[in-house]
Amino acid sequence: MSSNKNSICFSHMEDPDGIISAALIKQVFNSDIKLVNYNNFINELQKIENNQNLEELIICDLEIKLNNLEIFFKIIENLSKRNVSILYIDHHNLSLNSNEKLKKLNVQIIHSSDECTSSLIYDNFIDKLRKNSSLLSACACITDNRENGIIAKKILQKNDLMYVRLNSSLIWYYIQNNQNSQKKLDVIVDQFYNNYHPLEIKNIFDEAKSFSLKINDSIDKINEKTKKFRNFECMEISNGKLEFTAEKILSTSEKNVSLVYRIYSNKIIKEIVILSNNFCEKNIGKITNDLSSAFNGTGGGDPKKSAAIIPKQNFEKFLEEFDLSLDLSTK
Repeated sequence: MSSNKNSICFSHMEDPDGIISAALIKQVFNSDIKLVNYNNFINELQKIENNQNLEELIICDLEIKLNNLEIFFKIIENLSKRNVSILYIDHHNLSLNSNEKLKKLNVQIIHSSDECTSSLIYDNFIDKLRKNSSLLSACACITDNRENGIIAKKILQKNDLMYVRLNSSLIWYYIQNNQNSQKKLDVIVDQFYNNYHPLEIKNIFDEAKSFSLKINDSIDKINEKTKKFRNFECMEISNGKLEFTAEKILSTSEKNVSLVYRIYSNKIIKEIVILSNNFCEKNIGKITNDLSSAFNGTGGGDPKKSAAIIPKQNFEKFLEEFDLSLDLSTK
């Protein structure tokens, strides 16, 4: 069945929640799927802004980044004026201001920071989904660390937990191994749309093995280059994904927080991603928001994950203050 070109869904291409969300949305709306990352999301959104045939826009698993707020809302406003139906489904941090702006632009919002996007879709559109949706949603809950949400628990209870963990791992490795292959990612969305289970995906075990070997190699390199602070470890990278490196540092470190950064495209600011594990008692998003503002940057996130942009000249002081803010004695 061909997609409905009058309905377009943008979804995150970098993890199972985004891929599975796209497949579930296609099951419900038969939308034309466009997989994006945070680097090209706004550019791709601009391409459809003047599509006069567009009737419905759905955005899944894509946080509204601080550095793109103005242009994002301008596009949404233009589409809303043309009476395009807009649905925003996500679990990332959504500020009160952004929430209010979306509502004023007649955007329907389905949001919860306790659930992954796939489980929100499953819960809201279960009657229109196919048989594989429960397993796929369960896999997204696991890989997005949202298995403790109210909806997630209900979904996981419907599936064998070990089977879910096997499938979720395979999906995650497959997607990570094919970030440079848009065609393969599009294919897996179509296969999930057509009621495939993960184990039915061609060469999924081989893809998982291939990426596992890459991880082994990257962990050895990461351990050599990390800089240790009292309460976190950090590392600068020049290419690749900040969050991927932060995850690897966190998984091998004795610290409860990891921070990865790189020089932004204009060379005068640093782009940062911060992750914490369940042993960290501090709200990483709040700390990042407070400190980034204090150092003339922008940033924020949820208690376990945050991102920021900090002027280069303030970056070392930001790191020092961030370390101090992680002390348990700090209020």
